[in-house]
Amino acid sequence: MASTTESSDEALGALFEACQRQLLSYARRRVGDDAAADIVAEVFVAALRHHRRSGETNIRWLFGVARHKIADHWRRVDREYRLHSTLRQQPISTSPPAESTAFGSFVLEFDRVSAPQRELLARHYLDGEPLTEIATNEQRTYKSVESAMHRARCALRHEWAN
Repeated sequence: MASTTESSDEALGALFEACQRQLLSYARRRVGDDAAADIVAEVFVAALRHHRRSGETNIRWLFGVARHKIADHWRRVDREYRLHSTLRQQPISTSPPAESTAFGSFVLEFDRVSAPQRELLARHYLDGEPLTEIATNEQRTYKSVESAMHRARCALRHEWAN
């Protein structure tokens, strides 16, 4: 039994080694160098727990977890910023960089879109998956995926405007 768990853990380690640089690059583009390594470490811990429970972990799942960890990061940054601002009863003089604030705000709006629309937008825009591939994987027609993408963009635009 122990050897099965060890070989399973080794397989997960090999998977993580194979995509660690991609995950780090993905995280760096979204949160910068400072937090990227921590996010990748959190992804690995989550993957290890998931793998031991279910025995299955793949690259797509790792990137999905990374996306959630990045959203958690921006929620935490926003919460800390508001907390510091409240405690001081005045605006903080060293505000986060404009691009961090904009991306963090986008993540918060992105979370308000329905889960299927969020998944579709993330697969296409964040993961770079073409609509034809999404249609094939979900066994849908290209036109139905294209229409769903249009509705998802409209929903995100509506959330962003409000």
